Amino acid sequence: MAQVPEFKYAPMFQLGKDDTEYYLL
Repeated sequence: MAQVPEFKYAPMFQLGKDDTEYYLL
């Protein structure tokens, strides 16, 4: 799922649904 730059979305992955959280940005 982590096909996006993890260095930017790292805090977002902490929330659980990484595939959902980064869409909210």
